[in-house]
Amino acid sequence: PQLDTGTLRLLHVSDLHLNPAGFDLAERLATQFDVDAVVDTGDMGTWGLPFERAVPQRVAAFQVPYLFVKGNHDNDQMVRAVVASGARVLDHQADEVAGIRFYGVGDPTFSPGEGYRTDELEALKRRRSVEVAGELDRLDPPADVLLVHDPALATYAMGHVATVLDGHLHRFGTRVDHDTRELTDATTGAAGPDGLRQRNPPPYGAEVVYLDAATRRPIAIDQITVRSRQVEFSVRRLGLPEGTAAFTPNPMPVPAPDAPQPGDETTVIEPPSTVPGAATTTTA
Repeated sequence: PQLDTGTLRLLHVSDLHLNPAGFDLAERLATQFDVDAVVDTGDMGTWGLPFERAVPQRVAAFQVPYLFVKGNHDNDQMVRAVVASGARVLDHQADEVAGIRFYGVGDPTFSPGEGYRTDELEALKRRRSVEVAGELDRLDPPADVLLVHDPALATYAMGHVATVLDGHLHRFGTRVDHDTRELTDATTGAAGPDGLRQRNPPPYGAEVVYLDAATRRPIAIDQITVRSRQVEFSVRRLGLPEGTAAFTPNPMPVPAPDAPQPGDETTVIEPPSTVPGAATTTTA
């Protein structure tokens, strides 16, 4: 595609997990690719410990809007620290950058050490995604991009919005489902402390998303990988042909077992953020 100066460029980072080298990489990419905004799809933290709240101070170094949604390793105190850093924290809220309208939903869980409950929590987030789809349908004007941390929270938002950006899985992924393009980022912090314990740690990863100014949809992405042990840097460009045409809603049907259920709240569920200063609808 023709990636001219009229194309909006986003730097998509995710799963920084306290790693200062991940922030170093993100800052350099933001400059080298001359991006218009940074989108962070969560897990800036890891365990929810007090010292982690100093990490969001790195956000202030970015010279462009920085949008953030909470991950399942970010507690409410971390979210408050991200707000204090100057980032635009979206939790059931919309924001606009250069004509692109974003809607963000924070992860409803804080679940370090809850790995044994993964299936249960993923099922809960799939049910919550039905509510997210309803929120998208009620937005006026509609959102162009949905931001969540865990892809499960966007399961039934497919077909309700043109693009979904998420993370959580620590690996790149992209697909089209019910005409929605989903872009899953890798881990920009190389999984943080957990990566240090692995014999073969995941690489650092981020992606630059190119959005067409007319359709407000991605027409290409650059997947950027840095393997520190092998001293290897790579950029893989993917063209996204559907991005040249306007999006037409094509909602995914919801099977009865995945409909929201009474009593979904659990001990690790946190309510939508009421953080003072969290972003409302603004224009950059």
